[in-house]
Amino acid sequence: MLTRRPPGAVGTWNDGHYHSRFLRPLPVALWIGFIVFVLILLAYPVLRRGRKMLLVRHEPDPRKNPVVRLARCLFPVTDDYVGQRFVVRADGTWMLTPLALA
Repeated sequence: MLTRRPPGAVGTWNDGHYHSRFLRPLPVALWIGFIVFVLILLAYPVLRRGRKMLLVRHEPDPRKNPVVRLARCLFPVTDDYVGQRFVVRADGTWMLTPLALA
């Protein structure tokens, strides 16, 4: 049951006006801030890598890449591309092409 306020009384925190005007947009603002934070967090490594690629003057050598070196140790790899195929059968064994390592 609602109680009547005396004439001239100022509204209280519980009358709903404060909640509807100030607290309802708060979760929306927090979500927007969280989404901006996540986007910045995900974009930072991409922008940093792009800056590094822009400033590097020499062409990187893929043969020195540790992932490519590990793949070459674990799997046989052909010396050149074979069309658009990732895996080919050569000399009776299945071999990766350089396209699979790219």
